[in-house]
Amino acid sequence: MQPIGRTVRRPFDGKPRTREETDDNGNLAFRVEARVLTPLRARLADRLGETTAAVLVVLMGLYILENDLPPTGLLFAAAFWFTHPLCEKAWREALKRTVEMVVTADQFRFRRGIRWITIHRVLRDRFALVIHDLARHERDRHELEIAKAQKRKKIVQPKRYYQDSYHLCYELIGQRNDIIEICGRPDAQAVLMRLRAIDDVINGRVRRGNGTAIRPGDEWVEQPGAIPETADR
Repeated sequence: MQPIGRTVRRPFDGKPRTREETDDNGNLAFRVEARVLTPLRARLADRLGETTAAVLVVLMGLYILENDLPPTGLLFAAAFWFTHPLCEKAWREALKRTVEMVVTADQFRFRRGIRWITIHRVLRDRFALVIHDLARHERDRHELEIAKAQKRKKIVQPKRYYQDSYHLCYELIGQRNDIIEICGRPDAQAVLMRLRAIDDVINGRVRRGNGTAIRPGDEWVEQPGAIPETADR
């Protein structure tokens, strides 16, 4: 009996959402559904957050004027502008994109739009994060903006989008296959570590290699004449 107030966590609980399945041939498969924010959507979310906060200020100001409320109410309306970080956060969550991936012993599949892309796995493969291709361009542009602002004796702090973004890749025999762009290292790292953990478990359970076992029997090596785990009765 589980002690009261204590929660048992399974290896693949939490985010990104992960399910263990079997494919049409009865082979082990892991399905991962990751909700991530791309740099382009992050920029759009921040713009929408600022716009939403500005609209709230205007609407509240109009309400105060139409109802002949004390002028101090206008200060209250103006204070709504400081809610724009919350608005940005809400928009960022709303604009996240879901990427669906399936990992088996022989294949890696991921959905792009309405079609699935399938890659046949070999020994020299791995999941990796690569800094976004536009990161250097964005950094150079920011450095130019900061230099121009300093000449005008002003301070600017351009927001980093591509510099904080990564390409989640499936590298096969040294060839890079991009899966999704992810803005924010914590989210990118979480997806990467989940995929690597799945790869390790599959190696241990299916390929009987040096992978990680997460349940009894995963480390058992099949012997000639061994009784199958499931049999028709």
